[in-house]
Amino acid sequence: MPTVPWYYKDMGFDTTPPIKTRPLLWLTLFTNHADAWVTTLAISVVALIIHQRLTPENALLSLAIAGGYWLAFAINDFFDTDVDQLDPIKKDKNFFVLFPIGNKLFSAGAVAISLLLFPIFAQYRWRGLIVVLISVIVMWGYSAPPLRLKNRPGIDILAHACFVQTFPYAATVFMIGAEWLAVDRVLLILGVLTSSGAQLEQQIRDAADDKQFGQTFALIIGPSNALILLKILTGAGIVYGLYHIISGTIPLLVAPLGLIALPAVIPRFWRQVNQPRPEKMIRVLIFIGVIYMIFMVVTFFKGFVS
Repeated sequence: MPTVPWYYKDMGFDTTPPIKTRPLLWLTLFTNHADAWVTTLAISVVALIIHQRLTPENALLSLAIAGGYWLAFAINDFFDTDVDQLDPIKKDKNFFVLFPIGNKLFSAGAVAISLLLFPIFAQYRWRGLIVVLISVIVMWGYSAPPLRLKNRPGIDILAHACFVQTFPYAATVFMIGAEWLAVDRVLLILGVLTSSGAQLEQQIRDAADDKQFGQTFALIIGPSNALILLKILTGAGIVYGLYHIISGTIPLLVAPLGLIALPAVIPRFWRQVNQPRPEKMIRVLIFIGVIYMIFMVVTFFKGFVS
């Protein structure tokens, strides 16, 4: 086992547990939850394309929103180390399990990243300040004690429904000052359905570990009932999305981004409580989604120029 340098403690590192080393350790800090913050980027870009406001300045806003979500999930991982280290799969993905650091150093890093992102939001004046205020309250309140909303049954699902795949879209439209359209309402409702389903899926997967550290909505109603609700939400989301694609409410240019996700969510209909979600497939779908997002942006600019 490698020796822990004496100066790590002075730097704020927690030297009580052994520091693990492995190639590309720092990469886990960025790749974990990549499906979430990449999806956030795509959602914000979709909002800009729908409202014909995809400019270099606003594209930077989308990147900043994605960066904020990456930070939010990093905060979540930091305060989930006690839970994640019990899971043989999650402990190898959580950077803070592999490389423990102290509260002061982590807080300083989180504040520094927030300050780097702040000027981008500040360009949108009072609208940007409101979004920043809401974001800071939610990202810390959801994961960090004493609130730790993720362990408050009902509020945990509600927080995901309002902020995971809905807030990036709503915040983008709000900050650019665009007029709200019918498609916005449709996509926000779809975001509520998909965000709630994604959180339920995680809670069902983590039920055994969560019992030791607090209550979740899935534990309160029981994993079997939560699985039934997950199937209902998934079915409703698929039917609702397909209907609005066929009816023309959702533009054909952005519709494939939702269709790309279908192979990851359809297995929910026959998955059992103790079965994990298809992580390898999700990574492939993320890659496909990024490629299509680039195609979508290029197509938009070609159409705008012509």
